[in-house]
Amino acid sequence: MPVVRSDRTEGHAKERIPAGETRGGELRRAAVLLACAVVAVLVIKPFGPAAYHWLPVLAGAALVLAALVGGRGSRFMGPGLPVLFWGIGIVITSHFHFTGDYTLTTGMIGFGAITAWALSDRGWPSNSFAVGGGVVFIGLGEFIHGTYGEWATFYIAMTLGLLVALEILSVRTDRRDRATVGSGATGETLVERSKPGRREVSTV
Repeated sequence: MPVVRSDRTEGHAKERIPAGETRGGELRRAAVLLACAVVAVLVIKPFGPAAYHWLPVLAGAALVLAALVGGRGSRFMGPGLPVLFWGIGIVITSHFHFTGDYTLTTGMIGFGAITAWALSDRGWPSNSFAVGGGVVFIGLGEFIHGTYGEWATFYIAMTLGLLVALEILSVRTDRRDRATVGSGATGETLVERSKPGRREVSTV
């Protein structure tokens, strides 16, 4: 005698958030980075009154603050700390002139990298790519400032703007993925027919 069994399993799309990262972290990070980019252009020379040596510490603070508002799991702590300590070193050497100021700035970058690695064990993800990206950002900033002067302000502001665009793109991608999963089939009906020596399973 044929046996008919019908099962229906409801499917629900689940939003996956990286461990330690808070919901909506991308938009908060984007807002912080955008605000700091605008401040950099308006406050730092050539358009603002502040000297260039305040710009690196502003960029580093923007990255670290973006990581903080995004919650543990935010990826900006890795590059942010080397940039922040680089900026602190530049501020110190700009106000207190002494022999070996370049050595101090380099040491501060290394201290920031070590701090980033130490915090990676406490829920703030960091790897060699993230820290190395921060160091590359610093090197390009030093080159542009030494070669083109105040154009370094636009370089740092544009880099922050690029990070804003990437955060917004991440939000759009996540929403599209959730919509794709949510619009999939919510269940299926299985029909089994048992016959001597034969079994059929069909999906409706």
